[in-house]
Amino acid sequence: MRYCLWYSDDKDGFYKQDDAIVSFGKKSTLEEFVKKNGLILSEEEVPDDNILNYDVDFFCNWLQENDACNETPEIACSKFLNLWNIVLDIAHTLDILFYGDEKEGLSIDVYNKLFYGCNLPVLRGAGEIFIPQWDDEDIAELRKVITDCIKIINQYIFKNQ
Repeated sequence: MRYCLWYSDDKDGFYKQDDAIVSFGKKSTLEEFVKKNGLILSEEEVPDDNILNYDVDFFCNWLQENDACNETPEIACSKFLNLWNIVLDIAHTLDILFYGDEKEGLSIDVYNKLFYGCNLPVLRGAGEIFIPQWDDEDIAELRKVITDCIKIINQYIFKNQ
């Protein structure tokens, strides 16, 4: 497990030093870093249940399990969308290329299916639920995006271990 400082403002991103995202193996080390550098996490200490946790192994397993599968795999829209958005923020923070950052084409169509598949209350009418229909081309594109997400996380977050 790695801890990073993720901020949300006009532009979301990750705290970095020397063109590298700062990450920590323990929450206590992160807290020491925050105090030492005069950073403010929030008005109160962030409780453990408020730490965002992204299980990269889940996505590695998803890729492996669905590699030779002829059935449409299960896709938890919010889980996949959250990973995609986190890696977008990593890519923007470091000014690196990310396959899922295309503004047109199939990637944006798959992104939109994930987004609307989250069924956010503000986007739904009374009782409306959007259930994405995934074809082989969508799944192949999602696999490319998730593969690049894992590559970026391994290269820029876990390399500091």
